[in-house]
Amino acid sequence: MSFLKKIFTEDSSNGFIWNAIGGSLFAGQSVILLFLCARFYDQETAGVVSISYAVANLIYMIALYGVRNFQVTDTKETYRFTDYLVLRALSILFAVAILLSYMVLMYKYNGYSGHKCAVVIAMTVLKMVNAGEDVIVGRLQQRGFFVVGARMGAVREFIMLTAVCILICMKFDIVAALICGTVISLVMELFLVSKSRNYLRSDMQDTGASDVADVYAHDMDEAGMIITGGDTVSGRAGFDRTRLPGLLRSCTPLCVSTVLAIYLSNIPKYVTDWYLDEITQAIVGYLILPVFTIALLNQFIYTPFIKGLGDLWNAGNRRGFINRVALQSVVIISSAGIILLISYWIGIPLLSMVYNIDLRPYMKEFVLLLVGGGLYALEYYLIIPVTVMHEQVKIALSYMAAIVMSLAVQKSLVAGFGLTGVGVLYILVNLIITVLLVFVICKKYRSVSAEEQVDG
Repeated sequence: MSFLKKIFTEDSSNGFIWNAIGGSLFAGQSVILLFLCARFYDQETAGVVSISYAVANLIYMIALYGVRNFQVTDTKETYRFTDYLVLRALSILFAVAILLSYMVLMYKYNGYSGHKCAVVIAMTVLKMVNAGEDVIVGRLQQRGFFVVGARMGAVREFIMLTAVCILICMKFDIVAALICGTVISLVMELFLVSKSRNYLRSDMQDTGASDVADVYAHDMDEAGMIITGGDTVSGRAGFDRTRLPGLLRSCTPLCVSTVLAIYLSNIPKYVTDWYLDEITQAIVGYLILPVFTIALLNQFIYTPFIKGLGDLWNAGNRRGFINRVALQSVVIISSAGIILLISYWIGIPLLSMVYNIDLRPYMKEFVLLLVGGGLYALEYYLIIPVTVMHEQVKIALSYMAAIVMSLAVQKSLVAGFGLTGVGVLYILVNLIITVLLVFVICKKYRSVSAEEQVDG
């Protein structure tokens, strides 16, 4: 019980640590599962799990629908918690419908086996528990209780992942392991949400409640309004369907941009799934691990300077802004080059040892993916100055241009040149996005500077 009390205390002194633990567990799932599958199953199963995780992650982003950031910043509660709950339920249903349609197409036209479809579906359903939790944690963060949500997520993620790993080590069928993980995750989520209910609804001042029992009674009344459509005890409406279109309009652009970004970041896995086999898919999963390390390490480097970049632009210091962007870009390119050199010497031997397979024949493809990863890290950073300049629409347009190019050449590259074609495609996609973002930054900088000179 003392552990539960620690989870639901409002003390925020260790919030960063809990958030880091939960984020690491979530981000590390793919690496851990791929490692265990390579050790306890075969390479083909590892390949199926690799693409399953990539597809599940894309569907998960659709289910999130770009709501989290908007919800957290909606401090005046323009939309009620019930609105966010209903939207999340609808977005999850929408995402699952897309998944099932995709599975039918892949089963019918791309040679998916029934078992492979089952693995993808099971992995995605597991992710849908995370999608449901996200709107709860968003509400907690909105009300200033982010540390409670961070602890909930970390505890649930740890218990679920531990259970799945144990079942894999016991050589349970991967579908059975994922289903068990889903059940455990869902039970844990329902339990933790029930314990945090008094943090979720309107506070005592809003409801007129005088003690925790009154808050709980108000919670139950408001929750009932989702179903009945009546008024709450405070006289305010519960879920109002007329508010839903506005919420959809606010969140759709961010959803589209996020889904496109996730798709392009995992494009080596998707094209391998469409044109090559499961064993090659497993190899792509092994080789691409250091690629995301480049972006992750650079994110730690430039994150502390994001606010300063915005301050420079908002203060009208255009020269200082563009110099900061150029300097950070050089740092990213340099660090990517260092990681590439280190990975070239020790990457393949280390990955071969970890995943229990000889990857020495794939050195060329490994280098190509690393170069693509360096471009991805630079592209990921350039999104920040573009956003500061209020040119977010251009980000989505850049993604769309890269997708159009990819659709035009991916079959000839991948089907014709195999894993080498995958590496070349990854470089081309990220190069196009990077060039377009640089163009947007330079154009905006020149136009704003010219306008200010005229005004001056």
